[in-house]
Amino acid sequence: MAPGAGLRLFIVHAPTDAWFVEGFLLEALRLPESEVLVSSKLELGAVIVNEIERGALSPVTVVVVSPAFLASPWAQFASQLATHQSIDAVNDGSATLVPAFLADCELPLLSRFRVPLDFRNQDREHWEAEAEKLRKRLAATAPVEARVPCPYPGMQPFKTEDAARFHGRTQEIKELLGRLRDGQRELYVIGPSGSGKAPADPRFVAPG
Repeated sequence: MAPGAGLRLFIVHAPTDAWFVEGFLLEALRLPESEVLVSSKLELGAVIVNEIERGALSPVTVVVVSPAFLASPWAQFASQLATHQSIDAVNDGSATLVPAFLADCELPLLSRFRVPLDFRNQDREHWEAEAEKLRKRLAATAPVEARVPCPYPGMQPFKTEDAARFHGRTQEIKELLGRLRDGQRELYVIGPSGSGKAPADPRFVAPG
């Protein structure tokens, strides 16, 4: 298989902007790993980078623009890539190069692109709206947020169906049961709220 076969997205960024790429952008896109390449995984002179630069491969290339990026060797790569984009592609938004601005900074060749992504506004909803633009460009579906139930029932007692979430108290339970069998009728279980003091198990109810 040729290098980059099946590649849909190439993300170019400065090392200090990895927090944005790894912490937000990749999560917002959720593309298969085989379809995404990130510059932090490559050397600037890598074969696949050269192929993208000369047009042998044409994935959508997102350039994360920041002051740190302008000072990195990747800025020159982005400028060279921008020179290969046709004026028509730049004007109608079909260019395969997409600038994503994290801060106010100048990279003249990139500023002429008609449809940049603007992440300068730190509002989460704004970021999600910008990520949606990129998903549409890539024909990618929005990730489905899995609903993770809270493992703590709050003031409600743990029940039998909660057994998988109530664990780690085996020794304490054995001790309490032993005391009940020995005839002790007053047991005090002390702990912070929500720590699992009150599992609703009939074994803990002393006979009348």
